[in-house]
Amino acid sequence: MTQKLAFKPKRANGVLRVLIIGRISTEHQNIENIDASYRYVEDYLRQVYDGVTEIRHLGERASGMLADRDTICEACDLIETGEWDLVIAEDLSRIFRNPRHQYNFVQDAVDAQTRLICIADNLDTADDNWELMLGAATLRHGLMVSDTRRRVRRTATHSFHNGGMVQKVRFGYRKLSKQEADSGHFGPKGLTVTKISECTPIIREMARRVISGATYVAVAEWLGQEGIKPPQYVVTGRWSGRVVKDLLADPILVGVRTFRETICEPVYRTGRHRRRKNDSPETAQVPELAHLEHDQHRQLIEVMNRREASHRRTSGRAHPLHGRSRKRSLWPAQHARCAVCGDMLYRYDRKVLKCRNASRSAGHTCWNRVQVNSEIATHILLTGLFQQLCDQDGFLEALQSAAHTEFARSRELKHRRELPDTDRLEDLHRQSANLTEAIVAGGQIAQLVDRLTQVTAGIQEIQSRSETQQQSTRGVSNAIAARIDAEPLQVLLDTASASFELADLIRAVCPVFDIVPVQALDTPQIRPMARLRCELISNTGTVDQIDLEKWLFEPPLHIRHLDECLRLKAEHPRDSLKTIASRAGLNHMTVKRAFDYARRMDQAGVTTPFQILTSKPANASRWKNRVDCTA
Repeated sequence: MTQKLAFKPKRANGVLRVLIIGRISTEHQNIENIDASYRYVEDYLRQVYDGVTEIRHLGERASGMLADRDTICEACDLIETGEWDLVIAEDLSRIFRNPRHQYNFVQDAVDAQTRLICIADNLDTADDNWELMLGAATLRHGLMVSDTRRRVRRTATHSFHNGGMVQKVRFGYRKLSKQEADSGHFGPKGLTVTKISECTPIIREMARRVISGATYVAVAEWLGQEGIKPPQYVVTGRWSGRVVKDLLADPILVGVRTFRETICEPVYRTGRHRRRKNDSPETAQVPELAHLEHDQHRQLIEVMNRREASHRRTSGRAHPLHGRSRKRSLWPAQHARCAVCGDMLYRYDRKVLKCRNASRSAGHTCWNRVQVNSEIATHILLTGLFQQLCDQDGFLEALQSAAHTEFARSRELKHRRELPDTDRLEDLHRQSANLTEAIVAGGQIAQLVDRLTQVTAGIQEIQSRSETQQQSTRGVSNAIAARIDAEPLQVLLDTASASFELADLIRAVCPVFDIVPVQALDTPQIRPMARLRCELISNTGTVDQIDLEKWLFEPPLHIRHLDECLRLKAEHPRDSLKTIASRAGLNHMTVKRAFDYARRMDQAGVTTPFQILTSKPANASRWKNRVDCTA
C-alpha cells in the first residue's frame, strides 16, 4: 500500500522530515529494543523512499497507557507546527496502548497534514482506507491490553498461594533463594520468605512500647539509638514513625501473609493509576513466620486503631485539598530552601514551613530548626519585591495591565458558569419558534396562543434575572478594576493568597530563595531571614537581577527603634532617657534597652542587630530534643 503512494516533502529543498517513535514498557525489557525498532523503521523507509531525509528519534521506557509521556508530548508539539512530513512507527502500540489516545494522535496528525504510517498495522493515512485500518489496529492492540492484564493477575495469584509474590520484605524477615525455598527447611516448600529469629525480641519490644503509650516516632528513635537498621526498602536509611506503624500493623507478624491489599485502578484519561484499599485481600496462613502471639497482636491493633481514630483528619471529598495535585501549592511553599543543608522547607502546619531534615522523623540531620510563618513571609517579601520593581520603568503599568486582563478573563469564565438557565432559555426560544410556525399554519389557535404566552413570559423572566445579575457583576467588576489601579500592592498580596499561577510565576523568576537562621545578641531565640534573588529579562534581552535580604519577623521594639534612638542621642547628647523617650514617643525602658543593645553591637564589632548563624548555636531556645519514649 505504502509503495504506491509517493512521499511529498513540504519544504522546497525536497528534504523529507521524519519522526520515528519507539517505546518499551518496563525496566525488565532491554533498552536496546528501542534502537532495534528505529533500525527496523529506517530499513523500511529506505525501501519505499530514496530521497533525502531528516530523521528525529523519539523513544523512551514508559507505559503506553500514559498520556503525558515526555517524548509523546514532544511529538505532539512538533506535529502541531505542521513542519514535519511523516510520523512512522513499527506499530500503533509504540505510540499509545489506549485506543482513545491512539485515535486522537492519528487524527491530530491528519489535521496537521502530517502523514502517519504504522508498518505492522498496514496503516497509512495517505490511503483512502486509513480509518478502516485504524479501527482494526486499535481493536487488535486494545484486546491485548485486557488479555495481558488477566494473565498477569492469574499468574500473580497462583504464585502467591505457592509461596511467591514477596514484594516487600519487612523488618525481621529475609527473602529466600529458589534453592532454599524448594528445600522446605524454612517452612512449606516454595515459600520464598522466612523470619529472622534474632529480630523477634526487638519486634516484641516495639509492640510493648506502643501498647504502653509510646509514639511511633519515639519507637523509631529508640531503634536508631540502638543501632538497629531499618528494612532495605526504606530509601532514607533510617527508621520513621510511618515505617514502625506499617510494620506493626502487618498481619505477617502473626504468620498471615497477605496479597493485593491495595488495588490499582487505571485512570484512562491520563494512563496513571488510582489506588484504593482492598477490603478482601488474598491471605495465606504460615505459622512459621510469626513473631508475635495472636493475643498480643490483637491488643496492639486495638491500641493502634484507637490512636488513629483519635487523630483522624478529614479525608476524601470533605478535605479542603481534595482533587488538587500535590505539585501545586500557594507561595512560598515548595520554593524556600534551607540555607544550611540546601533541602526544601516543607509545610508541617497550616501556616508554618520548616526544613524537612530538621524533624525527628529525619533524625535531626539538619540543625536548622527555624520556623517560617508563610503569611508573614509572603507579605514581607512581596512588599519588598514590589517596591524594588516599581523603580523599573513600565513595571507598574505592566502589572496593572496584566491584572486587568486576568481579572477580565476570570470574570468572563465566572459569568458563563453562573449565567442562569442558559439551556432552559434556548429550549424556550425553540418552543416559541415552533409555536409561531404552528399558529401561522392554522392549528388550534386558542391553545397555541395560550402556550406561546406562557413561553414568552418564561423567556422574559429568565432575561430579566440575567440582566439583574449582569448589572450586579458590572458593579462589582468596576469596583475591583478601580482597586487594581488604586492599590496594586494589596491586590498582589490578595492574589498570592489564592493563585497557584502566581506561585508558579514567582518560582520561575526567583531561582534563589534561601531561609537563613539569625540570632540576636541578647536572646537565644533563632529567627528566619530570607535571601531572595529575582531575575527578569528586560526589553533589551539583558537579565536584571534583584537581591533581597529580609527578616521574616517583626523585630523587638528596642531594635526596631534603635537607629532613631541613636540619632536623637547624637543630636541631644545631654538629654535624659525619659526626654529622648518623649521625643521618640517611646517608653524610657525601651530607649534604655536600645542603648544597651547598641553597646553589645560595639563590643561584638558588628553593624547589624541580627547575626547570621553558620554553625549550630550552643544555646537556642525551643530547639531542645523532646524524646517521648516509654522505657
